[in-house]
Amino acid sequence: MSDLQVPAPSIGADELIATYLTLDKPQSFFLSAGAGSGKTWSLVAALNTVRRTRGKRLLENGQRVAVITYTKAASEEIRGRLGNASIADVSTLHSFAWSLLSGFDEDIRLWLRDHLEVKLRELVLKESMGKATSKASIERRLKIKRYSRQIELLPSVHQFTYSPDQIVPSRGALTHAQVIQATADFIRTKHVFREIAVGRYPIIFVDEAQDTQKVLMDALLSLADEYKGKFVLGLFGDMMQRIYFDGKPDLQSAVESWEQPRKTINRRSSRRVVALANQLRKSVDGLNQQALEGAAGGTAHLFVSNASSADRVATENEVAKRMAGLTGDQAWRSLDAGPKVLILEHSMAASRLGFTDFFASFDVDASIRSAITSRESLDSGPVGFLAKQVLPLWRAVALDDSFAVDELIRKYSPLYNAGHSLDAPVSDQFRVPMIRNAIRQLRTLLRGSDPAMGPVLRVIHESQVFELPDQLADALFVSQEVEAIGSEGQVADDRDAFVDAWAAALHTGLGTFERYYSYATGASVVDTQQGVKGLEFDHVMVVLDDQNSRGRGFSYEKLLDVKAMSETDREHLENGEETTIDRTRRLFYVACSRARSSLAVVAYTANPQAAVDAALEAGLFAADEFTIIPS
Repeated sequence: MSDLQVPAPSIGADELIATYLTLDKPQSFFLSAGAGSGKTWSLVAALNTVRRTRGKRLLENGQRVAVITYTKAASEEIRGRLGNASIADVSTLHSFAWSLLSGFDEDIRLWLRDHLEVKLRELVLKESMGKATSKASIERRLKIKRYSRQIELLPSVHQFTYSPDQIVPSRGALTHAQVIQATADFIRTKHVFREIAVGRYPIIFVDEAQDTQKVLMDALLSLADEYKGKFVLGLFGDMMQRIYFDGKPDLQSAVESWEQPRKTINRRSSRRVVALANQLRKSVDGLNQQALEGAAGGTAHLFVSNASSADRVATENEVAKRMAGLTGDQAWRSLDAGPKVLILEHSMAASRLGFTDFFASFDVDASIRSAITSRESLDSGPVGFLAKQVLPLWRAVALDDSFAVDELIRKYSPLYNAGHSLDAPVSDQFRVPMIRNAIRQLRTLLRGSDPAMGPVLRVIHESQVFELPDQLADALFVSQEVEAIGSEGQVADDRDAFVDAWAAALHTGLGTFERYYSYATGASVVDTQQGVKGLEFDHVMVVLDDQNSRGRGFSYEKLLDVKAMSETDREHLENGEETTIDRTRRLFYVACSRARSSLAVVAYTANPQAAVDAALEAGLFAADEFTIIPS
């Protein structure tokens, strides 16, 4: 067994964690590690301690350490640092959950039957009370048919499966949400399941614990409580960086009695960026980081402009030029040259990068947006299907690349592979003419730079070239049925908002979707302040623009004291609950702390001078660190 890579020199927290991992007195803990302090190094150090002190015994007992990460990229990074260490299973939350759940086929069958029957009863009741000719009725009847079929097929499923990248789930495949919920329910209700979980993984480390889904975090906390002294739950995170709504908001109080070491050295950022980050969290928890010895001085500057009259593109290009002058770094000479631009919401990126027509279909509320923005959605379901099958087919047809077209069809089409469908593959006698006819129609539709998705998907669906995910198939069907029933189809009586969103998106183009996907997967110079958590960049421009962000849960003008606190926030403050300002401060902290060297904050506000005065009074910027840019 080769040794793990040696982490960076310890500053105390790593030694403390080592004492919690001893055989005689194992203890659960929560490492609070501010931005850039080296959580990953501490995780590696903890694994190194386990390997050295308990590795042989764990392997002899067939046990391992589970490491739960927030993203696939984080899993790969940790695996890279571990080398060939065989004591750890490193995976994302969903994959970890499936590692526990896999094999409990009879329990899953019963759980899934109950789960589906509850949904079915709710739909049948709503359908009996709804308008029979409405769009909602069309959607409900589709789901009733699908759930009924799934329940009917459950007895014939011999083995349940799960894949984080599944496009069209095969028979017996669980969804992302089902895997998490079932695992949490089994931990909560099944003693044998808990025993097996703790027996397999006597130590579980959770990275980015503050944003880990609440339902599973609660289940893990219950294990730590029940098996205290025999099981270690190690949480690595920072409550100041809690920016997603599906995490456990009261995690800090839930582990109040635990050991809670802290890391106070920021190994990422320049001294000026660290000072700004410290000031942001001063009123929250008082964690005061120090820059690494020898860190550069760095630059942080506030640029303010009038929200109602500013030309955003011109302003931000001007900011880039001024930052080049302030820093002497030509990476700032233009927005395309180096700085990462962090905006508040996807809708702001949509208008800048040209995918508004697509994104607007989902820009209804957070749950609907998650259909295309969540980590899981980018690799699976409708988004994964469009990105991995339809876009490559479009490009191959456009280039007249018959070989690439054939490869895609052979790889994904139910015409060739029964694994992509509940039915048997089509015989050669019918398959070849079906494919030829479909490609002939697609050649006509796929001409141009932005062919409409709806007609393309209809040909793909009807010809069976590819099997569409349920929501896309439903969206096509509903669109067709609504055209038939006319204006009555627009009656809103509890329609499926996800299907509605995809039905609207069918009117946009593949090129527009491609621009969105490029942005969503990080290939653009623009990203959201939420989306870069855990990443770092030499130069960062943070854009504060409430006017264009539609004020969903965050308000920089409230943080900068330009707008008054709402009555709702006042009530939350009096009750000790989270306010808009609390959420915005955390998000601002995450965004600013991504910068290694230099940081430009661009604030569009109704009152530029008031914003400057508030920033100076809060100690975020000095008197020579702001510029009001006329609009």
